[in-house]
Amino acid sequence: MSTKIIITLFILLTTSILFAQEYEATIYFHDGVSLSGYAEIKEDKNVYRERLNNKILFRLTKNDEPDVWDGIMIDRIVFEDFGIDATYQYVEIISRNSVEKYLFEIITEGEVTLYYEYTNNWTFYTDMNNQPMGGYNDIDRTLWLKRKGEKELTTIGRNKVKIAEYFDQCPGIVKKLKTNEFGYNNLKDIVEYYNDICAGYDDY
Repeated sequence: MSTKIIITLFILLTTSILFAQEYEATIYFHDGVSLSGYAEIKEDKNVYRERLNNKILFRLTKNDEPDVWDGIMIDRIVFEDFGIDATYQYVEIISRNSVEKYLFEIITEGEVTLYYEYTNNWTFYTDMNNQPMGGYNDIDRTLWLKRKGEKELTTIGRNKVKIAEYFDQCPGIVKKLKTNEFGYNNLKDIVEYYNDICAGYDDY
């Protein structure tokens, strides 16, 4: 099985279980201090809120009561039980009225970082009198990019033109997009190519 398939399966697996169970993890504070123990992501149950305002439940030992942490104190959390570390980071989201921090999964990190954001997608059922009968929730995933020094994240959808515009300082990426060697489904490879080959260099 290829490394790419393993990583894809890993992402799908960790997405479904990290919100429900406790695992060995390390939390990192904004001042650089870290603590190792046991943690889980406390899922946001507000059905009217699209963007998930998830918190972290963390305790040093199995005998301790867990404390609740959020982005005010915590920069990131790394789950270490999967062979491949799963890293989540609190990212500032700027809206019209406020700046909030939400928990995003880091897919690959460098000069440009690629994130997954998980959002609620609720579908509700009503009867003939338009009375609620229940519903179900799908968790949608959105890919976001953020270059060091940028205050806001960028999403480029499935548009190769927008990908080329975002990485227009890297001719190698633009060329591979034109020849279809790269596409939206290769966004992780594109970001890693940029970070390894293009970031910080004048000639590439």
